[in-house]
Amino acid sequence: MNGRINSKTNKIGTLGLSALCFNSLRTHSCKSSVRFVGNRQAELRVQVAPSSVSVHHPRHARPWAQRASACRHSLDRRAPTRAGRRCPWCVAALTRNKADPDPAEGAGGTQLRILVTQLGAFVGRIRRTLVLWGIHAYLSIFGGERGLRLLVATIFPPHIHTLFGDLFDCYKYQVVKASGGDLRAVISFPQLQACEGYSSLFGRRFIVHDLGSGQASRRTLGIFQDMTRIYAREILGTPFEFATYHEAIRQPIDYFTLGNDLVRPLIDSERSVLGQRQRWDDIQSKLQLGENVILLANHQSDVDPACISLLTEASHPGLGEKIIYVAGSRVAADFMCKPFSMGRNLLFVNSKNAAGAGDRREHIRQNLAAMRRLGSLLKAGGKLIWVAPSGGRDCLSPEGNVVPGPFDAGAVEMMRKLATEQGTPQTSLYPLAMVTHNIMPVCSDSLEEVRVVNYTQIGISLAEQVDLGPEAEWARGISKPDIKTALAQHLYANMHEEYQAIERELLEKGIQTQQP
Repeated sequence: MNGRINSKTNKIGTLGLSALCFNSLRTHSCKSSVRFVGNRQAELRVQVAPSSVSVHHPRHARPWAQRASACRHSLDRRAPTRAGRRCPWCVAALTRNKADPDPAEGAGGTQLRILVTQLGAFVGRIRRTLVLWGIHAYLSIFGGERGLRLLVATIFPPHIHTLFGDLFDCYKYQVVKASGGDLRAVISFPQLQACEGYSSLFGRRFIVHDLGSGQASRRTLGIFQDMTRIYAREILGTPFEFATYHEAIRQPIDYFTLGNDLVRPLIDSERSVLGQRQRWDDIQSKLQLGENVILLANHQSDVDPACISLLTEASHPGLGEKIIYVAGSRVAADFMCKPFSMGRNLLFVNSKNAAGAGDRREHIRQNLAAMRRLGSLLKAGGKLIWVAPSGGRDCLSPEGNVVPGPFDAGAVEMMRKLATEQGTPQTSLYPLAMVTHNIMPVCSDSLEEVRVVNYTQIGISLAEQVDLGPEAEWARGISKPDIKTALAQHLYANMHEEYQAIERELLEKGIQTQQP
């Protein structure tokens, strides 16, 4: 806005001038004070810019760089100003952004610059839309494996192209393996050492080169075509930004189903385990009554949410869609997993590992906001919350075993306080054991690590509901300062007991399947 603020004679009184300048200074958090004296009237022109308020007075007709030094810190030279006070013209000169237009430029130049900027943004949006339409048409016509690889190599950045290609190759091999396809056409692929089933008679690692036109090929290509469209939209269009509380996106793209479709062919359902089904029935009943349930689980894979949904969809349909996952900031930053995260209900927090990576105060503020939102969700009732108190994924030990990490006492205590807060409906805590490491064995914090998948058996099981009452057996003889640690250890012990039971059952099923 560039114009004149005046009366019929293009004049403004000293009182109005002082009020206007004081408001301008207060807007820019300036602690200086200004004293206006006398009855003089001044002709005033005000320009409002995005980052500053510029004020022009006829007395300050010199360029902006010279006005501050020429100012006598008073509108009336005859009236001295107290020490430490500055007039609004000096403040305007010091706070003015160099990118702001000069008042002498006039309204025409400013409006023209804004118009050119808006026109450029509009042309950019049209160009990106046309490119995305072209990609969609290309995949519809040349959507075979060769065409998909060519498109990915053309539009994706080099590191994303490499990650996508490695995941495609590994996934393709495992789908063919699961469907009993022909694995004879192979090429050497030494990077994917973690994928099961690559050892050949020659002791090398191999992967399928071309799937042909079978069912496994069509299934793989269909999923990765959809993933390519989504990744292209993230790279060429406007990237999706997660809010602190993100609700699953089901329209126009059903990201929940997309994630399930990706993981489904990788699960050996006949040898997988859903333990303690009666406790899953109890959870479903509690949710129908408007009560809350918090699952305190170990975490082993990026596809853990899909594993829960797929193992419970037959016996407890719709249960996996209701879960709200408390996720770390790494989930939002992971480009490869982003489309599948968009299909889940997520509440983002910053873990301890991420707390020192950036602004610690900002991370604390975000965590407090997330906990307040979680508290409001629990007070609404009927919520199913999943949280990993260990703060990360379980990795291989030096002995080659996957051992669940210990539960953090502070995270467990936070869940207990939210569950027992006044005004919150009945909230139950269940330890959840998950054996899912082999399906996507990723343990590095690097977002550019090669992603590998395996066709394998998995298992999940619920431990007994935890008694949070003052007379609970686990709390007997425990002093009040140690009660927080004792609760975390009790939950972990119950979870680990179920974890070991699942491992034994998976081993028995695997041995039985391998017998002739």
